[in-house]
Amino acid sequence: MTIINDMNYKLKEAKYYLNDMRIKQSTGTKEEFTYAFSSFLTSIRSVTQYAFDYKQQAYDTLISSLKFKGVFTDLRNENIHAKPVGTSNAGQSSIPIVLTVSNGESEVDSLEKDEKESSPLNEYYYIFEGQFDTPEFRDKTLIELASLYINEVEKFISDYEQLI
Repeated sequence: MTIINDMNYKLKEAKYYLNDMRIKQSTGTKEEFTYAFSSFLTSIRSVTQYAFDYKQQAYDTLISSLKFKGVFTDLRNENIHAKPVGTSNAGQSSIPIVLTVSNGESEVDSLEKDEKESSPLNEYYYIFEGQFDTPEFRDKTLIELASLYINEVEKFISDYEQLI
């Protein structure tokens, strides 16, 4: 069916940009990440817009099942109609350490650090800026939320196909 093929094409495009976001998050600049995110927003929105335009009744039946639709639609609308979408950098750093504690039977009575295992691990990622910095989204990166939304939209397409 053509409409389902079109929706799947746009979903595949959104997945492409999600992968590009992953790459840019680890090797690109914030600006490059934001370009990929902007493209993701446009392509993922097209999936549900196609469904609405083709058969609104089926769309209306299913749209409330998309938990993240409001967030991503609002971001897309803001990005197109008001101002470029904003993201914030975040990061964390950790140092893995292996500690050995003496059981009191040896002469070693202190903690030791295994130098081979203790190279720092740094991770940088992007989060929502501004109005979407809420407790519901604060513990998730943009990539995590976009991945969750991709899963929802895949199910939406499958359910939509059953209704038309």
